[in-house]
Amino acid sequence: MARRLRLKKVLVVLDNIDHEDQLDYLAGDLGWFGSGSRIIATTRDKHFIGKNDAVYPMTTLLEHDAVQLFNQYAFKNEVPDKCFEEITLEVVSHAEGLPLALKVWGSSLHKKDIHVWRSAVDRIKRNSSSKVVENLKVSYDGLEREDQEIFLDIACFLRGRKQTEIKQILESCDFGADDGLRVLIDKSLVFISEDDMIQMHDLIQEMGKYIVTMQKERGELSRLWLTQDFEKFSNAKIQGTKAIEAIWIPEIQDLSFRKKAMKDVEKLRILYINGFHTHDGFNDQYLPSNLRWFDCCKYPWESLPAKFDPDMLVHLDLQQSSLLHLWTGT
Repeated sequence: MARRLRLKKVLVVLDNIDHEDQLDYLAGDLGWFGSGSRIIATTRDKHFIGKNDAVYPMTTLLEHDAVQLFNQYAFKNEVPDKCFEEITLEVVSHAEGLPLALKVWGSSLHKKDIHVWRSAVDRIKRNSSSKVVENLKVSYDGLEREDQEIFLDIACFLRGRKQTEIKQILESCDFGADDGLRVLIDKSLVFISEDDMIQMHDLIQEMGKYIVTMQKERGELSRLWLTQDFEKFSNAKIQGTKAIEAIWIPEIQDLSFRKKAMKDVEKLRILYINGFHTHDGFNDQYLPSNLRWFDCCKYPWESLPAKFDPDMLVHLDLQQSSLLHLWTGT
């Protein structure tokens, strides 16, 4: 890239930088570009900004601009009816000028009648916290149950993966992947990147993880994606595990694994654990029969549990495992 652009005056925009390597790789030296070039980078982390860089702190939208942005998503090309004017100002006020909130709320209210609008605003007002992450939950609450499940799977562990892979995982769980993703895209909760990845805004992802965290506090934890939480779960140090539907741990090294822990998660449909080791023996292994997607690189035991019923299983990947036979006696 540097060789092709060093004599050209260019404008480079790098959106949502979350790692210093991204800046170094894409725009590490002004000498890569021609004289007069400009590089604009947006980030939520100030430590990526160099001492000699010009910093422009982004402010929230003024009311007039916020109303325009909200109407763009709530009414598309239609002229808003006057009965929506007052309630539009209420929504804009609660968005606190944040473009993402305006975009999401506008999309969720598109083609809805005034009664739905009033209900949505009431829910926003009832929220005791001013944090927009929590207020954005209104868009989640308006989804059908299956679409909520798809959204939480993406927010907690599937974001950034190929669209085809995500569809395979969702369909293995009997979810309507195409319809579900279309709904989430229409609601501005996810989008498809140029390289065919399913992506979402950081704030939207935070909202999804916040929902699961609240489930955990109610003793209804539905998903595990953090190593420390999985270790607590595997050693019976976490409550509310019977509601767990998915465990997705990309990398874990050494673990004293209480295999009977799996006996408590009858609703588990996705189990993805990559590269863990255990010193436990083979006795008392257990896998729930509801399991649809089982991916465990370096599976440490010599066979799958004898009582495991794989009738619901769609995907099985045990690369680099210690497996000698699928079941004892086979």
